[in-house]
Amino acid sequence: MVEDAGRFDGRVVLVTGGARGIGEATVRRFASEGAIVVLADINVDGAASVAASETHAGHRVEVCIADIGTEAGWAIVAAQLRDTHGRLDVVVNNATGPAVGPVLAIPEQGWQQTFDTNVTAVWRSAKALVPLMTDGGAMVNLSSNAAIRATPGSSAYGAAKAAVISLTRSLAVELAPMRIRANSITPGVILSPMIQQTVDQVGRERFERGLGTRCGATDELASVVAFLASDDASYVNGENITVDGGWFAGASASSLSFGGA
Repeated sequence: MVEDAGRFDGRVVLVTGGARGIGEATVRRFASEGAIVVLADINVDGAASVAASETHAGHRVEVCIADIGTEAGWAIVAAQLRDTHGRLDVVVNNATGPAVGPVLAIPEQGWQQTFDTNVTAVWRSAKALVPLMTDGGAMVNLSSNAAIRATPGSSAYGAAKAAVISLTRSLAVELAPMRIRANSITPGVILSPMIQQTVDQVGRERFERGLGTRCGATDELASVVAFLASDDASYVNGENITVDGGWFAGASASSLSFGGA
């Protein structure tokens, strides 16, 4: 991983779902660049492990145990940020929930829970956290390839993640007068723990051949999150960035080795 030390020195960064996968890589990326990172998650052990290892490395990572799929959870997050730091500079809405089955079989509760965790959480984050972003800042929201590429059994998840892209654009327009930028990311197939299980079952070479491009690393996705949150992206607002190694563009199997990762 290439580090740009000091890019976030002293800035307070919130990452939801930071105990594993893309969220964990994002926490570590911001921490390595000088940020004070608040890791919000319901995974108590995972969050504590990430925070402990980063503290051992001399970085600042704090844990906030909260369910961001609920209004009460966001109240907990906002209170901790306000009481401990009095402000927020960057929020990364990464926490997500799984698909819940075929569209005609999804129970009402499952549909609502998927939207609460994936898109309503972004709306709640703005309501809870914008008052703390008094010096401007950046919001980065994680969408999903399911928002663009339909997959059987993921209709609720795909619809929610598509809504994340639309909501992000609205937030970009409405928050611009407060000097807060909002952008979203649509990841391709990233080797998070969930995807890794599938890859292990079929074999990575076979999996990537069917995919048409190699899988992405969580560090690669985290680097784009950090870019969008940084001053390097000061003129980027209301955009959705696809990070998928050319998958949606129809990259061929010949591109499997590009990038060297």
